Parts: sequence; structure tokens; C-alpha cells
Amino acid sequence: MCLLKVLCPTSAAKALLRAEVCPLCQLPKRWAFYARFPGGHSKLATMTAVVHTPLAAQIARVAKLGNLTATHLAEATGGDPSSARRWLRGTRAPSGVHALRALELTSLVERLAQVMQPAYIPIWLIKPIERLDDRRPVDVIRSGDYRSVSRLVATLEGMPVS
Repeated sequence: MCLLKVLCPTSAAKALLRAEVCPLCQLPKRWAFYARFPGGHSKLATMTAVVHTPLAAQIARVAKLGNLTATHLAEATGGDPSSARRWLRGTRAPSGVHALRALELTSLVERLAQVMQPAYIPIWLIKPIERLDDRRPVDVIRSGDYRSVSRLVATLEGMPVS
């Protein structure tokens, strides 16, 4: 895990943004901004904040695979959309029940990517499905009934692909 650190060099010449990426998750590691301090003076600050956990990397990878947004992730996990954005950026990783729901969602998205166009996955996740008693898959996952959605995906996996 990269630690969050703030450095305030006095030279404005160091304002150039470095385009480093994390070798594990390919997310930007550093960015620069001006921080205003009491008294009116400002200094350049750089910040590093990337969480290197397998779960955060898995969420980001699968969200990209399935064209999922932070809203989709938040709906399926019961998390807050701002937290889901942090999970996707790699600045935080979910914990507890949110982590469990995120893992269930990543498993389903990987399977869905094998049987449908990835661009359709977010639509499929948010539309009511008759076989789920007209509930949306994201709502069923959030409620903890992963197996019902998994069984439905299994029937899709058994269908011939046209």
C-alpha cells in the first residue's frame, strides 16, 4: 500500500505533474495541486494515495471488463457511490459485507462477459428479470442472494451463443 503523504516544496517549478503509474494496478500514483494555507500563502503539494490490495485491483479490472460505473458497484454492494469511486480509483478497498458483495459481483461479471457483450452487462444488471421475480440482479446481489443470480447466469452459460 502506498502511504498518503503530502509534501510542500517551496519551488513552483516542481509543479509539473509526474505521470507515474502503479505497477500493480496501473493507476496514477502521484498528482500535484496547490494547497492554500492560513495567511493567504500557497505551496505546491503532491499526494500519493493508491491502495495495493488484490481486492481493489480485482474490482477495478472487472469494472473495466464489464463497463461498470461506481453507481453499479454501489448498488450491488450497498455501498455509497463516493466509496465505490474510491474503490475503482484504488484509493480505498471495501471491507466487511461490501467486500463480500463486491467479490460476488466480480465473479458474476467475469461469467457474464463470457456469454454476452460486455457493453450489455451494466444494462442486464439493472433491469428487472422475470426469473428473479422481477427483481434487478444488483438488488438481489445487495440483499445477499448471490446464488439466485449465479443460477440464472448458469442457465445463460448453458445456452448456445448466437
